[in-house]
Amino acid sequence: MRFFSLNQVYRFMRVAPYCSVASALVMLATVVALFYPGPKLGTDFIGGTEIEVAFNAAVPAEKVRAALAETGLHDADVVAVRAPGTVDHYIIRVSEVSTIWFTSKLMLACAWLASFFANASPSPSAPRACFA
Repeated sequence: MRFFSLNQVYRFMRVAPYCSVASALVMLATVVALFYPGPKLGTDFIGGTEIEVAFNAAVPAEKVRAALAETGLHDADVVAVRAPGTVDHYIIRVSEVSTIWFTSKLMLACAWLASFFANASPSPSAPRACFA
């Protein structure tokens, strides 16, 4: 059984100019997209601090952002992590590099959250100093 006839001539190259133009347009769009909005660099590339916190009680992400904003960390990125067995689990990324001042601000925010939600306690993967 043959799928292609040996006597038939297939003209694949007649669409080559169209494919070349489409390929050039895609390459141009890729180069423009690389520079115009630019890549969104994460904590690994621009520096900063990333911590992971977990609560036993339901704590909305807005409350975490508000607590960080009260301590002066307005550009904090709060990401909710959904995992089985956890109620509220968050990753907090801040562009400031870890210093004594920053650590005290972050501990103040965590203490505020812990006092606001009385039944908050750390998960095994969360930093224990945050809830001291």
